[in-house]
Amino acid sequence: MDTAQEESASFLSGIYTYFVSLPNDTSAEIGAILLGSIVGGLLAAGAGVLLDRRRELRQQERGRKLLITAICDDLQHSVEIYDRIQNDWLEQKIVHFSLLNELKESRQAYHNNKDWIVIFENSELRREIFEYYLQSSQSINSLEYNQNRKYSIENKYDEIRTKVELENQSLNEEEVNKITLQLMKKEQNEYRMINPFISDQISKLFNYKDKAKSLIQKLQN
Repeated sequence: MDTAQEESASFLSGIYTYFVSLPNDTSAEIGAILLGSIVGGLLAAGAGVLLDRRRELRQQERGRKLLITAICDDLQHSVEIYDRIQNDWLEQKIVHFSLLNELKESRQAYHNNKDWIVIFENSELRREIFEYYLQSSQSINSLEYNQNRKYSIENKYDEIRTKVELENQSLNEEEVNKITLQLMKKEQNEYRMINPFISDQISKLFNYKDKAKSLIQKLQN
């Protein structure tokens, strides 16, 4: 028996001895008072635990609602940005970095709290949310990289073309372009591949847009 148990036993033994030494009526009265105090204490402790549990559940539900709101806000915003990216590509063959940055910034609410999606009991919903953000992020990063490469090659073409033109002022425009392209054979081959690749990634945005709409509906139901 450890010290705490010995002290507890000694305390209870002392109470018992004290009760025995009292007249029967007095002993019974004090016993009733003490029993009431003990039971009251246990009930109060139980009520405290229950209140703590209720408070915890309320906090979880509040956190769940806030997470749903944050994710739905991002999904709705993303749907609008997907449309703008697609329209820009169809009209100008350009993917604007500002729109890609908007997409990445908007989804920070998810990335900063993705560990908390376990608060959703539906495992299929958790999987869909995870896959949507993973796959769409890969496409966004790919679009950003390839559009950046496209700009880099175009800038290099302009620089070389200007240099060729200054060094060979007798050449006409077609000849200048031909020489410039000869000096950029490797980049030329890469450039041919970029536009089809971007187009393929842009087409995937239609799927992400549909998935985003579907997730909004599931989260709000």
